[in-house]
Amino acid sequence: MAANQAATNINPGGGLPAAPNVPAQVNNPPAAPVFALTPALLITGFLDWTKPENVKLYTKAIEKLDFKFEGTSDQVILLAQATQNRVELYGFDRTVINIPDAEGTMRNLITEHGLLSYEDIRIWAITNAVGQENRAAQDNMMLFQCLFNSVSEDVKKKLIPMSSEHKVNDTTIAAMYYKGLLSTVEVETKATIAFIRTKLTNFARSRR
Repeated sequence: MAANQAATNINPGGGLPAAPNVPAQVNNPPAAPVFALTPALLITGFLDWTKPENVKLYTKAIEKLDFKFEGTSDQVILLAQATQNRVELYGFDRTVINIPDAEGTMRNLITEHGLLSYEDIRIWAITNAVGQENRAAQDNMMLFQCLFNSVSEDVKKKLIPMSSEHKVNDTTIAAMYYKGLLSTVEVETKATIAFIRTKLTNFARSRR
């Protein structure tokens, strides 16, 4: 039997056994590099959280900003600059920063927040983010978590009574939360002005 098996491996004309048929290797050219300013901008669709690289992206995106927002007026510019930097790094401007006002004009949340009402944002959120399985819904959550992680405990306490104003169908909307943060500064500023006026009035009376 062994002899018969050996015989099958010999060429009919004698000599060495025939070489097995091995398919030729095809060397595919490497994929062309894709340019993007940041890694997050390479992904245009929704993020698959089962992929470790996307989970890492999420973890970095929700990290607190490089300062803690205490709700003071001198920090408003810092908040805008730090938020804008995070927006550019993770492409939030493509999904959750530019929102139409009541007239349909696109407004930038960071630079034109005063021209956007809560109702404008609510209408936008219902259409684009709330209950959606898309990148805007994910970016909204990441930006909110980033802002939430970046404010002091005192500011968080001030926002608790307004928490329902920042939600649409139980989903917190980052744009609404951002406006809420700025409203705490406005309230603080008005209270400070009122306090100073009272002091000045009392001082004037004491001089009479």
